[in-house]
Amino acid sequence: MKLNLLHTALAALLMAGTAQAMAQTQDVPATVSISGVLNNVNAGCVVTLDKEVVYMENKVSHLPLQGEQPYKPTVVNAFISGEHKNGQNNVVCSEAVKAGHIALKFTGTPDNADGNVLANSYVESGGAKGVGVGIYGPTKQPIEVNTGTLENLTVLSDLRGSAEFNLELVKLANQEVTPGAVTSSLTVEIERL
Repeated sequence: MKLNLLHTALAALLMAGTAQAMAQTQDVPATVSISGVLNNVNAGCVVTLDKEVVYMENKVSHLPLQGEQPYKPTVVNAFISGEHKNGQNNVVCSEAVKAGHIALKFTGTPDNADGNVLANSYVESGGAKGVGVGIYGPTKQPIEVNTGTLENLTVLSDLRGSAEFNLELVKLANQEVTPGAVTSSLTVEIERL
């Protein structure tokens, strides 16, 4: 009898604790941020690059300083093309390039010095320190990552838009350079002007 009474009392306490825990549980909602652009044009433009991977190797003594012109950059060609719903391949995009309504924007993780070149994301042992990857236009003028654009694109005979840009390892401002591995990632986007 005493055992039954003890079991009943324990069951009542457990149920009361569970009910109280359930009463105090609060749901927390999640928020999703959505952004986009609505256009009247039924065409989309696409950027393709002539190189998907760029390998750079240099000596510390041959690296340009961040924000200065490069010494021996690697050239990358970007092409802008598109496909219209009605089969007018590239025409809409090439007209936008001709009119100066399309530029290229370069996005990626910025460095921790001046924040205007790509950071070295190789942070494990053996990674280079005090270096980043500079982005330059066709005349080797620096282009700031995430904010700068490359304008005045040309149109090729096959109606693709075309632009040339350059990449080079650079010394970060006010940092000591340690040789090692470098990894970085760059996204080339279409910027509508």
